[in-house]
Amino acid sequence: MTLATDDLRLGDLFVALPGRNHHGAQFVGADVAAGSAAVITDRAGAELSADAGVPIAVVDDPRGILGEISAWIYGTEQNVPIMLGVTGTSGKTSVAHLLKAILEAPEFHALLAHMRERGVEAVADEVSAQALARHRVDGIVFDVAGFTNLTHDHLDDFGDMGTYLRAKLPLFTPERSRRAVVSLDSEYGVEVVAAARVPTTTIITPALAVEPVAADWTVDIVAERQHGTTFALHGPDG
Repeated sequence: MTLATDDLRLGDLFVALPGRNHHGAQFVGADVAAGSAAVITDRAGAELSADAGVPIAVVDDPRGILGEISAWIYGTEQNVPIMLGVTGTSGKTSVAHLLKAILEAPEFHALLAHMRERGVEAVADEVSAQALARHRVDGIVFDVAGFTNLTHDHLDDFGDMGTYLRAKLPLFTPERSRRAVVSLDSEYGVEVVAAARVPTTTIITPALAVEPVAADWTVDIVAERQHGTTFALHGPDG
């Protein structure tokens, strides 16, 4: 399945999406010539590609069903890798790299070897509000979804902080994750916990938090250096 003519191979399913200036269906002729077996598009796209000579499936929102169809075609509904998704205005990349480092630590090598033998790997993914709003992660259920913070960086896309936060909240539903880890360093973490519909673990760094609140885990900064930070992590048992 593909959205772009450049990626199309013989027998592929082409999904023609509406765009700001053009419609993907305008390129259906080239797709059929390249070997497209069928087309999924909306009503406007169906009119543009009526003479394509291949089956055309018409849906109201072709972008909205991409995730579900992809999961079916590629078989990712079962036996998927461990999925770790992280959202937040900033900090997503750092958390993703830290998760990757944890998964590569010596204690996990035996586990990873076993997983590789079975064709399974672990994935740490940055999940932006834009990705959620534009259905880019539809069809994926993360084993763990993380929330770092919320700042004003992307208000051009969402208008105000309330709308921006609400765009992130679907990540913390059973349709998209199995459990959540939420930082309470910003005031928005409390709102995420209140809205989450999956089991949630909280974490706070008192030195960075906007206000002190109770959390399951606490991060105490011991030392900060140019190339790293030393910290102590305290769990529910101390």
